[in-house]
Amino acid sequence: MENSLIQRIKKSDVCQELARAGRVLRYSKKHLGRIVGASALLGLSACCDPNKPEQGFSQTAALVGDVGINYTATLENLASATRKTLHNGNLINTRTITGHIYSESILQNQKGQTCFVLEASGVKPDTTCVNVPDYASVLYTGRIPNIYTNDTATTTIDSIVDRNPEDNPVIATGITSLDNIVQSNLNGNEIKVFSGDSVKPYSIGINTRTATGILNQIVLNHQVSPDQIAFSSIIPGTNGNPPLEGDQVYTIFLDGTNLRKLTSGLQNITPSWSPDGQMVAFQNSGIDYSVYISNADGSGQRRLVQNSWSIMNPSWFPDGNRLVVIYTNLSTISGLGIVNEDGTGFNEIYRAPSGNILADPRISPDGTRIAFENNGKINIINTDGTNRIVFTNDSFISGAPRWLPNGSGILFRSNNTLSGEFDFCIKYFNGNLRQINIPGSELDPDISPEGNRIIYATMGSSIFNIINLNSSNVIGTITVPGLARFPTFRPRVR
Repeated sequence: MENSLIQRIKKSDVCQELARAGRVLRYSKKHLGRIVGASALLGLSACCDPNKPEQGFSQTAALVGDVGINYTATLENLASATRKTLHNGNLINTRTITGHIYSESILQNQKGQTCFVLEASGVKPDTTCVNVPDYASVLYTGRIPNIYTNDTATTTIDSIVDRNPEDNPVIATGITSLDNIVQSNLNGNEIKVFSGDSVKPYSIGINTRTATGILNQIVLNHQVSPDQIAFSSIIPGTNGNPPLEGDQVYTIFLDGTNLRKLTSGLQNITPSWSPDGQMVAFQNSGIDYSVYISNADGSGQRRLVQNSWSIMNPSWFPDGNRLVVIYTNLSTISGLGIVNEDGTGFNEIYRAPSGNILADPRISPDGTRIAFENNGKINIINTDGTNRIVFTNDSFISGAPRWLPNGSGILFRSNNTLSGEFDFCIKYFNGNLRQINIPGSELDPDISPEGNRIIYATMGSSIFNIINLNSSNVIGTITVPGLARFPTFRPRVR
């Protein structure tokens, strides 16, 4: 009987069988005795004490953060155990762990499967595994700037980081336009994006290579935005009735979307954008001729100057901290004044001869000079009131000066044309004069931020035309409500 029992019980299972026999009441003493006898014949008397505590272990491993592993092993009635660590099936290390509870934080594990095999004599091995993901690289740049039609925007790659430590460093190897909406260029860490006429979302791909030679592409999605203008317009009354209100200030995108009315009530004209595009100054010609400033959405309106003068024609300095205005008594006195954006520090820098009419002051791009209309001539003066010159010192009538963005000359309205009608001219500081002959009666020009386009109004019309500054060809129109004037481009907000 004992021999048949020996055949049925494997040597490695004898102790476990004894432990079960000692715990299960249905085993008879006689049967228990036979097992003990069998173990003795196998030379296992030392381990076959049914009163000896059962030995064993357990282990857990969990992913922490991106690539960390928290490991814990519990040993039951064992002085030590051997732990083998494997990565993707390859043995990495072997170590002995001791104590009832063993804990370890294992940092910076490579992507793939990490397994732990726990072993001890007389105990069935235990295996647990953790998978570390293969993460995509992350591109860190300065803020992706807004880009407008016919525009160039630039940003810098600060870093490209991969959460798998073995893949760092990651370098940018090239750039690709994924939809041909824009063109793009990568020079070192500098990204340049060039847009055309399309107002659409666009995608560019930054091609990368990791330290382990993995090629990847990081996709950046952004939007080509249309330019925006502010203007003033009056809505004619219907059926021979007068208008319900005077001219009001509006904004609209050049694609004809997002028309917004900023003002109401009495007449509001000659809008002027702050350099950051966040505020609009405008002239209220209702009761007292004054200048107001509002947020770009029309909220937060406040009167700029509180004094005895009538104030009109506001224009911002490039720093956004001051404005130049025309002050007048609406009779014989007219002059240039500079005032802080908060309405303080009003300073008269120039007073015209009695009876002269001033209009349309504009600050030079470098903030040092002011061009303005003085009795039908374009004058230029330093912002401290010194060195006034007559820039259009001829027999023609000139007005509405607009500085070229690069400061090389001034665009203005003049009857110095072949037909004798009012048209646009550009006079450069090198003395050259260029005439821009356009059919019709053109008013209120403004130059686009990139310096390639002119937008203007036409008397008694709801249409603004846009021409190429270099070719004079009409490249676009925009129709707005009412009889519109004074279109002005919003600075490009990056």
